[in-house]
Amino acid sequence: MIEEVQVANSFIVCMKPKSVSVLIRGGTKHIAYEVGRALEDCLGVLSAFMEDQKIIAGGGASEVEVAARLREYAKEFTGREQVAIRVFADASKSIPRALAENAGLGQINLLMDLISENENDGSKTGLDVFDDMVEDMFAGSSNLC
Repeated sequence: MIEEVQVANSFIVCMKPKSVSVLIRGGTKHIAYEVGRALEDCLGVLSAFMEDQKIIAGGGASEVEVAARLREYAKEFTGREQVAIRVFADASKSIPRALAENAGLGQINLLMDLISENENDGSKTGLDVFDDMVEDMFAGSSNLC
């Protein structure tokens, strides 16, 4: 159970049992709200992982893997069906492209590196937007929530 209390520009989050409190402060209400929202997202991911014990790689890794498998699957079809599957595969690559663009990174080179690494190492290779590089998303990072 999670209890969230707002005090002025701060949010206080209490988790029970074994109580944990998080005090969130920001220069404005908006900053405190956004930090609180990010914390809620992290707690939601952690809660889902604890329940299901399953996780997928981030950084666009899964989207590039889906695109590669769809392109392979499209070979089983001809005509419009094949075109539709290929277009959907290409569209899934827009997610890592947007990730790189929103992080202010060189999206073309990183996307090409990501696709190349994904072909070699499998679906766990993604964009590390903090270090501006392509790497194994499960190789332990200090940038986790």
